[in-house]
Amino acid sequence: MHTDASSLSSLLRRLLPGAQLDGSNLQRIDLTGAWIQQASLKYANLQEARLNDARLCGAVLCGANLLGARLVGADLSGANLQGAILSGADLTDARFDGANLFEAYLDGADLTGAVLRGADLGGAILLDAKLESTIFSGADLRGAILLEDEELPDEDLTTLIGRSLRAGVAVRELRRIYALFETAHVDEYTRLDPLLAALQRRRPRPLE
Repeated sequence: MHTDASSLSSLLRRLLPGAQLDGSNLQRIDLTGAWIQQASLKYANLQEARLNDARLCGAVLCGANLLGARLVGADLSGANLQGAILSGADLTDARFDGANLFEAYLDGADLTGAVLRGADLGGAILLDAKLESTIFSGADLRGAILLEDEELPDEDLTTLIGRSLRAGVAVRELRRIYALFETAHVDEYTRLDPLLAALQRRRPRPLE
């Protein structure tokens, strides 16, 4: 389905929840404050779309392209964003409670103040994402990619954690990973890889 974004903006605002918009071309569309819960937008092109304060609860956005989109204050609770591209998106204060973000691309995204309580972020790419005051309570972050492969230490993570924490010294990579979550909120129900779990239990000391 190929649709002109400018002609659809007003129409979509009148659509009932559950609209079928799979594969639609909605690039740069303005749906600020739109109510489109349970809509199906699989593989839709939403590059640079304006979805601030939109209600997308339970929407299906698998594989959707939201590159550079603005979703400030949007509610995507329970939405399925598996494999979605949210690179460089502004997700400030957005809600993703219980959302499926498995293997989603969140590199360079601004998640300041976002709520991802109980969200599945397994295998998600979070390179250069802003995570200030982001809430990850009960979220699954196992397998999330935080650093480029070439930046990761060569030694086994278990050995690295043990050596670094026993010595009370943080290598550069450990400090950089921890910095991503320095102001983020995690709890005992947040599922983390061993490296992040260890860093949450004990903050590395600054290098002299």
